[in-house]
Amino acid sequence: MKRREREMKYVVMYLLVKSLCPGLWIFMVLIRTLENICSLFTARRDSDNPTIDNAQVDEEGADSGSQIIVGVANTPILHIPPEILSMIFMLCLPHHSLPRPNRLEAPLLLCQICWLFSKVALSTPTLWASISIQRAVPRKEFCMTLKEWIARSSGCLSFSLTYRKKRSNIKRLVHLLAPHSHRWKDVTIAFPFNVVSDEFEEAIACGACTLERLTIESICSVRPYERRYDDFDDSCLDLSMAHRLTEININVDLELDFGNAVLPKVEKMSFSDVRIPLKHFIHCLGHCPAIESFSFNILMDGSDIGTLGDSIGGYKDITTLPSLRHLVADFGHRRMGPFCDRLCLPGLGTLDVTSKHHLRPGAVCDWPHVAELLKRSRAKLERLSLYGNGIGEDALIGCLQHTPRLNNFTYVQTLTSRMPVDVVARVLTAANRICMELDSITLVGWPGWVAPTTTLASLLVEMISSRCNIQQSTADADKEHQYRRCLRRVTIQNELVAKLLNQPEIAKYVGEGLEIHGVPCTG
Repeated sequence: MKRREREMKYVVMYLLVKSLCPGLWIFMVLIRTLENICSLFTARRDSDNPTIDNAQVDEEGADSGSQIIVGVANTPILHIPPEILSMIFMLCLPHHSLPRPNRLEAPLLLCQICWLFSKVALSTPTLWASISIQRAVPRKEFCMTLKEWIARSSGCLSFSLTYRKKRSNIKRLVHLLAPHSHRWKDVTIAFPFNVVSDEFEEAIACGACTLERLTIESICSVRPYERRYDDFDDSCLDLSMAHRLTEININVDLELDFGNAVLPKVEKMSFSDVRIPLKHFIHCLGHCPAIESFSFNILMDGSDIGTLGDSIGGYKDITTLPSLRHLVADFGHRRMGPFCDRLCLPGLGTLDVTSKHHLRPGAVCDWPHVAELLKRSRAKLERLSLYGNGIGEDALIGCLQHTPRLNNFTYVQTLTSRMPVDVVARVLTAANRICMELDSITLVGWPGWVAPTTTLASLLVEMISSRCNIQQSTADADKEHQYRRCLRRVTIQNELVAKLLNQPEIAKYVGEGLEIHGVPCTG
């Protein structure tokens, strides 16, 4: 009877642990397996050398205290080395996020199972080397929890701090972490305003020698449905000592100061919803020669359209970045020329360009500068995406002529674009011999700014047919192999999908593997 009750307790404990913490569930299964193995060895040892007559202990008549002492002494889990328990405890932490101070999750959950688990967990500093506080409003206990977390940890320290309620004060948490800035490794923090606190800036400048990943946000980037109307803040973050940085993400109006230092390990950098002069992006790229991915998204108010970033004074030299593979540039309402004319990117593989710049009467189009960038770089570009205003047919042809290895092209027409998608479809016919290795084409138009549906459908049929039957250039090719099909995927607006599929020629290509997908119009 007692054995059955004991087994029922195990079942209940396993189900509880499995539902609360999957990593701890695996650990408990491992412990149970070790107990069974130890029990087998104990039974064999007792049968070979019966030094203790277990039969003398009567289950129902013996003293309960003696049974507990004997049971505890023979528990196999007490003989597992603490180092092994520490390694198993580390597997209980979340893999894709930082641990939260939650009593139902590791590491706090480990401290509530038994005295041994609590002792080992508290003596394992790596269990407390990271923390995530994502709350709506601040509370006093968060400061106490963070203080205990820091005291239990040692070595590198990672944290993610966010109060989602507007105007919530996060400075108290920063005040506790600032003295340990020399231990910071992975830092994510969201400030209540579009301004970084002075204490945080001083902590970074004093010595973030172990910092590897830095993400600075504001409440407005966490809550994107709220526009930011704060005044531009001219603060500057000193990163000259952060030589181990590999990733930088800035979502506030904050400029970076590298001094004379070069950060050779930075591979990724992004600026989102910022109002920073374009010359600062060139400045950042010049101090990160090994960067592989760079993106920016400029947020502009109506008051400063065309007033910022139109000049890159002081940066007349061209910056060459051989390792840059991915560039995502959303210029907002600013001009693209001063930025594109300062770069040479021979290793570029993906380019996304967005522009909302309104052309005034007599103004010069900015898109040829993108073509000049591609011509200067001579990169083997594979993916090209163009969104925005003012692009013309000549500028498009100029971009495509310098990307012969292009296999993925996207064009999204905007309200004031001077070139509808039917013109793009005409340019992409195989007769123009442009980008003959295209594998995927995406053309999305604006309602009312495209050709009639029938006309556009016929142009798309011509484009698809010409790219599904491309004649080989070799004169000695066999007749049955003189045509090759490159195009595999076409994405267009929803109302055109049915018209294309009703064409017998297109239906034939679809049967051979061509994919046709529909998306809503940009309007």
